[in-house]
Amino acid sequence: MIALVSLGLLIRAARWHYYLHVLDWRIPLRPSLLAFIASIALTATPGKAGELIKLVLLRSRFHISLTEGSGILLIERLGDLVAVMVLAAGGLTLFVDLRSYFVISLLLVSTAALFISSPALRRMLLLRVTRIPRLRTVGQRLIAMGDTMNTLLRPLPCLVGGVLAIVAWSCEAYAFYFLIGRFGISSSPLISASIFGFSTLA
Repeated sequence: MIALVSLGLLIRAARWHYYLHVLDWRIPLRPSLLAFIASIALTATPGKAGELIKLVLLRSRFHISLTEGSGILLIERLGDLVAVMVLAAGGLTLFVDLRSYFVISLLLVSTAALFISSPALRRMLLLRVTRIPRLRTVGQRLIAMGDTMNTLLRPLPCLVGGVLAIVAWSCEAYAFYFLIGRFGISSSPLISASIFGFSTLA
């Protein structure tokens, strides 16, 4: 079980380093992984916002902009959401009472994905934000963050990141299946993955 969770974390670390490579940020593997491992301690924060620590750690040595780096975190979270929804959907027919919750989650994630993956829509809305004096700086930083997201949302990085996310979360879902089995709870991998996916969404 521990090996499965560790494998899931290792795959997510590989996705993180792959994204850095796609952005052509020349960061060696060792400091990249060390920053990722350090951020694990803060994954329990709302929306995993504590993972910003890995950008803070790399900025001091490699001068990475927190604004641009935040784009990676946003793409990571979107990929994670899609991955757990795939797991939850696997046994959707087995949980009739949860269908409405799943549909609502699907609509929310789809809306966020549409906004994130549409450079024209995102830029149009953010340019309007910059016209508000108090929000001008925030809007400009969000536009810079969008440039990072545009690069990671190209077909190949998007496909690779998505596959890695699904595999990583599947490892954790199977670890959950193994854990409840040790407690004498009879369940199939499909049902366990669905329960794990729904609980993660919640």
